[in-house]
Amino acid sequence: IDQIVRDAYRPPGYSIEAAGADASTDWFKVLVVPILLLLYAVLAISFESLTMPILVLIAVPLTILGATWALVLAGVGAGVYALVGVIALLGLTVNPAILLVDRMQRRSLDAGASGGSAAIAAVRERTRPVLITCCTTIAGLWPLALSTGDQFEIWPPFATVVMGGLATSTLLTLLVIPVGYVLFARLDRTFGRLGPWILMGWVGATAAVIAPLVATGQL
Repeated sequence: IDQIVRDAYRPPGYSIEAAGADASTDWFKVLVVPILLLLYAVLAISFESLTMPILVLIAVPLTILGATWALVLAGVGAGVYALVGVIALLGLTVNPAILLVDRMQRRSLDAGASGGSAAIAAVRERTRPVLITCCTTIAGLWPLALSTGDQFEIWPPFATVVMGGLATSTLLTLLVIPVGYVLFARLDRTFGRLGPWILMGWVGATAAVIAPLVATGQL
């Protein structure tokens, strides 16, 4: 492409520029922070806690780990559609963590159970639904990962990233989240319940980050 651009005729005063390799991924850098901020705000309101959303967001690095290894093992290039798969994973892979943390919170707050007993009971109740949901999602994406031909070239990176990230994060979430809940439950009691002033401050900080992106048309 660069050779064709150099050889192309250009009238005086005109120039041709090809987009750089990073131009197609700049949108990802712009979107990832607002997505995480909004996700944290929604979880903080739902759990009525400042610490439990952090526990849920621990699933995000576990997701990236699985997605990266899936691309390496499958031999699929990490392109734009792989990044689209990462964006989808940010919403998909926190679901098992939300199910576990919500069940732990209900047992801890409503039934008065300790952090350890609430974590064990939640894992016993939610492991089967979480694994079934993960397996059905991976089964539905499997044909896309095997698609071949130019007309299907966008799907294997997307499906591979989602499948690898979902499988790894689901399995690790069932181990990491219960252990982390015991620690975060103690921190939650230290910080207390989510107060209205803290909530308003977080909403204001989120709006301050997103408003310039909306005003400039980047979001």
